[in-house]
Amino acid sequence: MERQGFRIKGWGLGIARRWGLLVVFITLGLAVSAAKAEEGSLRITVRVYDYAAVSPEILAAAEEETARILHAAGIGTEWLDCTVPQGTNPNAACRRPFGPADLIVRILPEPMAARLPFRNITLGFALLTEEGGYGFVAGVLYQKVESLANETHTDRYHILGHGIAHEIGHLLLRTLKHNGRGLMRANWGPEELQLASRGLLRFTPEEAARLRAEVRMRLIGSTAATTTEIALSR
Repeated sequence: MERQGFRIKGWGLGIARRWGLLVVFITLGLAVSAAKAEEGSLRITVRVYDYAAVSPEILAAAEEETARILHAAGIGTEWLDCTVPQGTNPNAACRRPFGPADLIVRILPEPMAARLPFRNITLGFALLTEEGGYGFVAGVLYQKVESLANETHTDRYHILGHGIAHEIGHLLLRTLKHNGRGLMRANWGPEELQLASRGLLRFTPEEAARLRAEVRMRLIGSTAATTTEIALSR
């Protein structure tokens, strides 16, 4: 006896195909949503020590600029002001344990910058254990920021924000090497500064992917900073 196939009235091949496409679209949509959710969970904490007494307005705008650059690369940021003005108590959040996705950024005035053991610093520096090793501490020389801003008629917060993002890039990419284009160029000329002022100086797509991978690794606890290293960095 011939077996009758299961068939719902009105559900022909065309409709089945359309539903098949719908299932594909839903699956792709869920995959994209999951990727976005994962990127949203990639977050670093930046502890800022401002020894150069940068104006609160410029510092806030610079942090916003850095946050925007990192957000475009798929990384969220939390900013902690860990500077301790004379006669005040330190930020309570800065006393919490230092995590693997925590970074320190120090903004240095000229007297402190003059004592650094480095030479030929263009704008800032990043400290790595070795090339390809991990790093948690970066710095920006504020006098260099002001000089470049005056020479190029660029807002200070643009240069400071991009300088911080550049040094954070060194820490997370685990290299002191520079790229030939984009935010990680060694030197910024008029073209880069114009892009910076328009919010278009960014990490390359390849760098952004590496940054996300590195933050993901840090968040699952594959790296650790010793108490001694952190204490010395301050």
